[in-house]
Amino acid sequence: MSLQETQPAPTKSLEELCNTLADQLRTLLGKEPNFLARFLSSRADPELRKTLGRIYVDALDALGLKDRIEKEGCGPALSSLLGGFDPYHTGLDAALEVADEFDKILIQCGDLKYVLETLVAESSYTEGTALAWNDVYKDWDAKHSFTNLRDLVEDAATDIPDLTERSRGLLLGLKSARTHHYRRHRARQKMKMNHLWLLVPPLTVLLIAFGVLIQDMDDLSAKEVTLVAIAGATGASIAGTFKLRDELKLGSDLREFTPAILVQPLVGGVAALFLLITVASGLLDFSESSGILGRATLGFVAGFSEPFFLGVTQHIASTANPGKK
Repeated sequence: MSLQETQPAPTKSLEELCNTLADQLRTLLGKEPNFLARFLSSRADPELRKTLGRIYVDALDALGLKDRIEKEGCGPALSSLLGGFDPYHTGLDAALEVADEFDKILIQCGDLKYVLETLVAESSYTEGTALAWNDVYKDWDAKHSFTNLRDLVEDAATDIPDLTERSRGLLLGLKSARTHHYRRHRARQKMKMNHLWLLVPPLTVLLIAFGVLIQDMDDLSAKEVTLVAIAGATGASIAGTFKLRDELKLGSDLREFTPAILVQPLVGGVAALFLLITVASGLLDFSESSGILGRATLGFVAGFSEPFFLGVTQHIASTANPGKK
Protein backbone atom coordinates (compact mmCIF):
# COMPACT_ATOMS: atom_id res chain seq x y z
CA MET A 1 0.00 0.00 0.00
CA SER A 2 1.49 3.31 -1.05
CA LEU A 3 1.95 6.30 1.24
CA GLN A 4 -0.47 8.26 -0.93
CA GLU A 5 -3.18 5.66 -0.31
CA THR A 6 -2.73 5.74 3.49
CA GLN A 7 -2.96 9.53 3.78
CA PRO A 8 -6.39 10.78 4.93
CA ALA A 9 -8.39 12.91 2.53
CA PRO A 10 -7.94 16.62 3.18
CA THR A 11 -10.77 18.04 5.25
CA LYS A 12 -12.56 21.23 4.30
CA SER A 13 -12.51 24.21 6.56
CA LEU A 14 -15.75 25.42 8.13
CA GLU A 15 -15.81 28.37 5.75
CA GLU A 16 -15.44 26.08 2.73
CA LEU A 17 -18.21 23.79 4.00
CA CYS A 18 -20.60 26.70 4.51
CA ASN A 19 -19.78 28.23 1.12
CA THR A 20 -20.22 24.89 -0.64
CA LEU A 21 -23.53 24.21 1.11
CA ALA A 22 -24.82 27.71 0.38
CA ASP A 23 -23.92 27.33 -3.33
CA GLN A 24 -25.65 23.94 -3.53
CA LEU A 25 -28.80 25.22 -1.86
CA ARG A 26 -28.83 28.38 -3.96
CA THR A 27 -28.80 26.21 -7.08
CA LEU A 28 -31.34 23.73 -5.72
CA LEU A 29 -33.81 26.30 -4.43
CA GLY A 30 -33.39 28.57 -7.43
CA LYS A 31 -35.05 26.02 -9.71
CA GLU A 32 -38.83 26.25 -9.44
CA PRO A 33 -40.28 22.73 -9.97
CA ASN A 34 -42.67 22.29 -12.87
CA PHE A 35 -46.25 21.13 -12.43
CA LEU A 36 -45.55 17.39 -12.72
CA ALA A 37 -42.45 17.55 -10.53
CA ARG A 38 -44.52 18.98 -7.69
CA PHE A 39 -46.37 15.68 -7.46
CA LEU A 40 -43.71 13.19 -8.60
CA SER A 41 -40.46 14.49 -7.10
CA SER A 42 -39.59 14.58 -3.40
CA ARG A 43 -37.26 17.49 -4.22
CA ALA A 44 -40.36 19.59 -4.89
CA ASP A 45 -41.91 18.93 -1.46
CA PRO A 46 -42.79 22.43 -0.16
CA GLU A 47 -41.98 21.45 3.43
CA LEU A 48 -38.57 20.10 2.41
CA ARG A 49 -37.82 23.21 0.36
CA LYS A 50 -38.78 25.41 3.31
CA THR A 51 -36.42 23.44 5.57
CA LEU A 52 -33.59 23.66 3.03
CA GLY A 53 -34.23 27.40 2.92
CA ARG A 54 -33.70 27.51 6.70
CA ILE A 55 -30.40 25.70 6.29
CA TYR A 56 -29.35 28.10 3.53
CA VAL A 57 -29.97 31.12 5.79
CA ASP A 58 -28.11 29.38 8.62
CA ALA A 59 -25.13 28.75 6.33
CA LEU A 60 -24.96 32.45 5.46
CA ASP A 61 -25.24 33.38 9.16
CA ALA A 62 -22.49 30.90 10.00
CA LEU A 63 -20.17 32.59 7.52
CA GLY A 64 -20.75 35.89 9.29
CA LEU A 65 -20.20 34.28 12.70
CA LYS A 66 -17.34 31.94 11.74
CA ASP A 67 -14.80 33.65 14.03
CA ARG A 68 -17.09 33.36 17.03
CA ILE A 69 -17.96 29.76 16.14
CA GLU A 70 -14.27 28.84 16.17
CA LYS A 71 -13.64 30.87 19.33
CA GLU A 72 -16.49 29.17 21.20
CA GLY A 73 -15.22 25.74 20.14
CA CYS A 74 -18.30 24.88 18.05
CA GLY A 75 -16.35 24.53 14.80
CA PRO A 76 -15.78 20.73 14.95
CA ALA A 77 -19.44 20.03 15.77
CA LEU A 78 -20.69 22.22 12.94
CA SER A 79 -18.13 20.81 10.48
CA SER A 80 -19.21 17.29 11.40
CA LEU A 81 -22.88 18.22 10.93
CA LEU A 82 -22.38 19.82 7.52
CA GLY A 83 -19.73 17.42 6.25
CA GLY A 84 -22.18 14.52 6.06
CA PHE A 85 -25.13 16.50 4.73
CA ASP A 86 -26.08 16.22 1.04
CA PRO A 87 -28.99 18.53 0.14
CA TYR A 88 -29.52 16.73 -3.18
CA HIS A 89 -30.26 13.37 -1.56
CA THR A 90 -31.75 14.25 1.81
CA GLY A 91 -35.23 13.55 3.08
CA LEU A 92 -37.44 15.82 5.12
CA ASP A 93 -36.72 14.19 8.49
CA ALA A 94 -32.95 14.37 7.99
CA ALA A 95 -33.15 17.99 6.79
CA LEU A 96 -35.21 18.95 9.86
CA GLU A 97 -32.65 17.39 12.18
CA VAL A 98 -29.81 19.25 10.46
CA ALA A 99 -31.71 22.55 10.53
CA ASP A 100 -32.52 22.19 14.24
CA GLU A 101 -28.94 21.35 15.20
CA PHE A 102 -27.62 24.14 12.98
CA ASP A 103 -29.93 26.60 14.76
CA LYS A 104 -28.75 25.45 18.19
CA ILE A 105 -25.07 25.82 17.30
CA LEU A 106 -25.61 29.34 15.99
CA ILE A 107 -27.53 30.28 19.14
CA GLN A 108 -24.73 28.91 21.31
CA CYS A 109 -22.07 30.82 19.41
CA GLY A 110 -23.88 33.92 18.15
CA ASP A 111 -23.28 37.39 19.51
CA LEU A 112 -25.89 39.37 21.40
CA LYS A 113 -27.29 40.98 18.26
CA TYR A 114 -27.82 37.61 16.55
CA VAL A 115 -29.33 36.03 19.67
CA LEU A 116 -31.73 38.92 20.28
CA GLU A 117 -32.81 39.05 16.64
CA THR A 118 -33.65 35.36 16.87
CA LEU A 119 -35.43 35.92 20.17
CA VAL A 120 -37.56 38.72 18.72
CA ALA A 121 -38.53 36.55 15.75
CA GLU A 122 -39.38 33.50 17.85
CA SER A 123 -41.28 35.36 20.59
CA SER A 124 -43.50 37.08 18.02
CA TYR A 125 -44.26 33.77 16.29
CA THR A 126 -47.16 32.64 18.47
CA GLU A 127 -49.24 30.55 16.04
CA GLY A 128 -49.00 28.62 12.79
CA THR A 129 -46.72 25.95 14.22
CA ALA A 130 -47.26 22.81 16.27
CA LEU A 131 -45.25 24.27 19.17
CA ALA A 132 -45.13 28.06 19.29
CA TRP A 133 -43.28 30.31 21.73
CA ASN A 134 -46.32 30.78 24.00
CA ASP A 135 -46.79 27.02 24.24
CA VAL A 136 -43.40 26.72 25.96
CA TYR A 137 -43.27 30.04 27.79
CA LYS A 138 -46.90 30.61 28.71
CA ASP A 139 -46.25 33.60 31.00
CA TRP A 140 -43.84 35.32 28.63
CA ASP A 141 -44.23 39.06 28.15
CA ALA A 142 -41.53 40.68 26.06
CA LYS A 143 -42.19 44.16 27.43
CA HIS A 144 -41.65 43.05 31.02
CA SER A 145 -38.94 40.45 30.42
CA PHE A 146 -36.71 42.81 28.47
CA THR A 147 -37.38 46.54 28.36
CA ASN A 148 -37.74 46.66 24.60
CA LEU A 149 -36.33 43.80 22.57
CA ARG A 150 -36.22 45.66 19.29
CA ASP A 151 -34.34 48.59 20.82
CA LEU A 152 -31.91 46.16 22.38
CA VAL A 153 -31.26 44.60 18.99
CA GLU A 154 -30.33 47.99 17.55
CA ASP A 155 -28.06 48.81 20.50
CA ALA A 156 -26.40 45.38 20.78
CA ALA A 157 -22.94 46.43 19.59
CA THR A 158 -21.25 44.51 22.42
CA ASP A 159 -22.20 41.48 24.47
CA ILE A 160 -23.99 41.84 27.79
CA PRO A 161 -23.12 38.46 29.35
CA ASP A 162 -26.18 38.06 31.59
CA LEU A 163 -28.62 39.11 28.86
CA THR A 164 -26.87 36.99 26.24
CA GLU A 165 -26.89 33.85 28.37
CA ARG A 166 -30.49 34.36 29.44
CA SER A 167 -31.58 34.82 25.83
CA ARG A 168 -29.63 31.75 24.74
CA GLY A 169 -31.22 29.70 27.48
CA LEU A 170 -34.72 30.69 26.38
CA LEU A 171 -34.01 29.96 22.73
CA LEU A 172 -32.26 26.64 23.35
CA GLY A 173 -35.11 25.55 25.60
CA LEU A 174 -37.61 26.36 22.85
CA LYS A 175 -35.56 24.64 20.14
CA SER A 176 -35.07 21.49 22.22
CA ALA A 177 -38.76 21.29 23.15
CA ARG A 178 -39.77 21.83 19.53
CA THR A 179 -37.33 19.20 18.25
CA HIS A 180 -38.61 16.54 20.67
CA HIS A 181 -42.22 17.50 19.99
CA TYR A 182 -41.77 17.28 16.21
CA ARG A 183 -40.08 13.89 16.44
CA ARG A 184 -43.02 12.40 18.33
CA HIS A 185 -45.59 14.25 16.24
CA ARG A 186 -44.09 13.21 12.92
CA ALA A 187 -43.70 9.57 14.03
CA ARG A 188 -47.37 9.38 15.01
CA GLN A 189 -48.39 11.25 11.89
CA LYS A 190 -46.52 8.79 9.66
CA MET A 191 -48.09 5.82 11.44
CA LYS A 192 -51.54 7.32 10.89
CA MET A 193 -50.80 8.04 7.23
CA ASN A 194 -49.48 4.51 6.68
CA HIS A 195 -52.62 3.00 8.15
CA LEU A 196 -54.82 5.24 6.01
CA TRP A 197 -52.94 4.19 2.87
CA LEU A 198 -53.47 0.54 3.88
CA LEU A 199 -57.22 1.16 3.97
CA VAL A 200 -57.39 2.15 0.28
CA PRO A 201 -57.22 -1.38 -1.27
CA PRO A 202 -59.73 -3.09 1.10
CA LEU A 203 -62.17 -0.18 0.94
CA THR A 204 -62.00 -0.23 -2.85
CA VAL A 205 -62.69 -3.97 -2.95
CA LEU A 206 -65.49 -3.69 -0.38
CA LEU A 207 -67.16 -0.80 -2.19
CA ILE A 208 -67.17 -2.68 -5.50
CA ALA A 209 -68.36 -5.93 -3.88
CA PHE A 210 -71.05 -4.07 -1.93
CA GLY A 211 -72.36 -2.44 -5.11
CA VAL A 212 -72.30 -5.65 -7.14
CA LEU A 213 -74.05 -7.77 -4.51
CA ILE A 214 -76.98 -5.42 -3.85
CA GLN A 215 -77.82 -5.01 -7.51
CA ASP A 216 -81.17 -6.52 -8.49
CA MET A 217 -82.16 -6.83 -4.81
CA ASP A 218 -85.42 -5.06 -3.90
CA ASP A 219 -85.58 -3.72 -7.44
CA LEU A 220 -82.22 -1.90 -7.16
CA SER A 221 -80.85 -1.50 -10.66
CA ALA A 222 -77.17 -1.32 -11.54
CA LYS A 223 -77.66 2.28 -12.68
CA GLU A 224 -79.22 3.29 -9.36
CA VAL A 225 -76.52 1.59 -7.28
CA THR A 226 -73.76 3.14 -9.34
CA LEU A 227 -75.30 6.61 -9.23
CA VAL A 228 -75.81 6.51 -5.46
CA ALA A 229 -72.23 5.33 -4.86
CA ILE A 230 -70.85 8.07 -7.10
CA ALA A 231 -73.05 10.66 -5.37
CA GLY A 232 -71.73 9.57 -1.97
CA ALA A 233 -68.13 9.69 -3.15
CA THR A 234 -68.73 13.15 -4.64
CA GLY A 235 -70.26 14.42 -1.41
CA ALA A 236 -67.30 13.12 0.60
CA SER A 237 -64.85 14.72 -1.83
CA ILE A 238 -66.57 18.10 -1.55
CA ALA A 239 -66.58 17.84 2.25
CA GLY A 240 -62.85 17.08 2.12
CA THR A 241 -62.29 20.09 -0.15
CA PHE A 242 -64.05 22.39 2.31
CA LYS A 243 -61.99 20.97 5.18
CA LEU A 244 -58.77 21.45 3.22
CA ARG A 245 -59.70 25.03 2.39
CA ASP A 246 -61.05 26.17 5.75
CA GLU A 247 -59.76 24.00 8.59
CA LEU A 248 -56.27 22.70 7.81
CA LYS A 249 -53.72 25.39 8.59
CA LEU A 250 -50.49 23.67 9.66
CA GLY A 251 -48.15 22.03 7.18
CA SER A 252 -48.20 18.81 9.20
CA ASP A 253 -52.01 18.72 9.03
CA LEU A 254 -51.93 19.21 5.27
CA ARG A 255 -49.42 16.39 4.89
CA GLU A 256 -51.51 14.11 7.09
CA PHE A 257 -54.55 14.76 4.89
CA THR A 258 -52.82 13.35 1.77
CA PRO A 259 -54.09 9.73 2.04
CA ALA A 260 -57.54 11.00 3.03
CA ILE A 261 -57.87 12.41 -0.50
CA LEU A 262 -58.30 8.80 -1.67
CA VAL A 263 -59.85 7.29 1.44
CA GLN A 264 -62.64 9.85 1.89
CA PRO A 265 -64.44 9.24 -1.43
CA LEU A 266 -64.35 5.50 -0.77
CA VAL A 267 -65.88 6.00 2.67
CA GLY A 268 -68.51 8.30 1.13
CA GLY A 269 -69.41 5.68 -1.46
CA VAL A 270 -69.81 2.95 1.18
CA ALA A 271 -71.90 5.26 3.40
CA ALA A 272 -74.18 6.10 0.46
CA LEU A 273 -74.73 2.42 -0.39
CA PHE A 274 -75.45 1.62 3.24
CA LEU A 275 -78.07 4.36 3.32
CA LEU A 276 -79.49 3.02 0.05
CA ILE A 277 -80.10 -0.47 1.45
CA THR A 278 -81.65 0.92 4.64
CA VAL A 279 -84.11 2.95 2.58
CA ALA A 280 -84.82 0.07 0.16
CA SER A 281 -85.36 -2.36 3.05
CA GLY A 282 -87.85 -0.05 4.77
CA LEU A 283 -85.76 0.49 7.92
CA LEU A 284 -85.84 4.21 7.16
CA ASP A 285 -88.74 6.11 5.68
CA PHE A 286 -87.66 8.80 3.24
CA SER A 287 -90.84 8.80 1.20
CA GLU A 288 -90.19 12.40 0.12
CA SER A 289 -86.95 11.20 -1.46
CA SER A 290 -88.31 8.30 -3.47
CA GLY A 291 -87.01 7.48 -6.92
CA ILE A 292 -83.49 7.18 -8.22
CA LEU A 293 -82.74 10.91 -8.04
CA GLY A 294 -84.05 11.19 -4.49
CA ARG A 295 -81.92 8.27 -3.37
CA ALA A 296 -78.88 9.73 -5.12
CA THR A 297 -79.47 12.96 -3.19
CA LEU A 298 -79.56 11.03 0.07
CA GLY A 299 -76.36 9.25 -0.97
CA PHE A 300 -74.66 12.60 -1.58
CA VAL A 301 -75.71 13.85 1.86
CA ALA A 302 -74.50 10.63 3.51
CA GLY A 303 -71.08 11.11 1.96
CA PHE A 304 -70.96 14.85 2.63
CA SER A 305 -72.21 14.97 6.22
CA GLU A 306 -70.66 12.71 8.81
CA PRO A 307 -73.16 13.80 11.52
CA PHE A 308 -76.06 12.88 9.21
CA PHE A 309 -74.64 9.41 8.51
CA LEU A 310 -73.86 8.76 12.18
CA GLY A 311 -77.37 9.90 13.09
CA VAL A 312 -78.82 7.38 10.63
CA THR A 313 -76.76 4.51 12.05
CA GLN A 314 -77.68 5.47 15.63
CA HIS A 315 -81.37 5.56 14.66
CA ILE A 316 -81.13 2.07 13.15
CA ALA A 317 -79.27 0.80 16.23
CA SER A 318 -81.95 2.21 18.53
CA THR A 319 -84.64 0.58 16.36
CA ALA A 320 -82.92 -2.78 16.58
CA ASN A 321 -82.59 -2.39 20.39
CA PRO A 322 -85.73 -0.52 21.46
CA GLY A 323 -85.09 -1.10 25.16
CA LYS A 324 -81.58 0.38 25.04
CA LYS A 325 -81.27 4.10 25.79
